[in-house]
Amino acid sequence: MTGARASHDGGRPGLQELRAQVEQSREELGRTVEELAARTDVKARARRSATEAKEHMAARTGHAKEQMAATVGSPRGKAASLALGAAALLVLVMLARRRWHG
Repeated sequence: MTGARASHDGGRPGLQELRAQVEQSREELGRTVEELAARTDVKARARRSATEAKEHMAARTGHAKEQMAATVGSPRGKAASLALGAAALLVLVMLARRRWHG
């Protein structure tokens, strides 16, 4: 009980205050350890990063599909598809002629 009296006599912390300080220090130390463990868990960080990258690419792919569907369905998209098909056919004909005529 001298610890409890010491708080009143010399201005030093009492037993209850010391216990509270120790408990607070333990909680802070626990949080710090958890943070350090999370930072050093390379596998978990890599998995999290890979998952984020997959989600990002899935979103971009979905957006590109929507844009492509909108473009192909429009008259301008149909004209572009026809032009691309004609250009591909022209390239094939040119390659075939070169091969047959030497």
